[in-house]
Amino acid sequence: MDKKYTIQKKPFVVPTTDGKLIEEHYGNATDGNSSVSIAHMVAPPGWSEPFQTPEFEEYTYIIKGKKQFVIDDETIVLKAGESIKIEKMYAYNMQIHSLRNANTSRFVCRHFLWI
Repeated sequence: MDKKYTIQKKPFVVPTTDGKLIEEHYGNATDGNSSVSIAHMVAPPGWSEPFQTPEFEEYTYIIKGKKQFVIDDETIVLKAGESIKIEKMYAYNMQIHSLRNANTSRFVCRHFLWI
């Protein structure tokens, strides 16, 4: 009988060159599912990405630290325990803010397609 669940013990580590760590637990790189990506990401203070317009809905949950989004000329800063859903095709950028006595900011990104 096939199991009705999967436990991920060895997530795929996405290669990066900008100091962040991305571990995909479920998605195209781990189980071949291109309709979802659930990953844990640790980014260094001050890290940012250029504006992007994803073709998927993106969900982000902040575990530790702060993360700033700029969406439609509005600046939104989330902190630990807060989350956001960004509709597909909306251009945005993001930046990690450092906290006092913290050397990294941690957040979980969950979205429907990992790019």
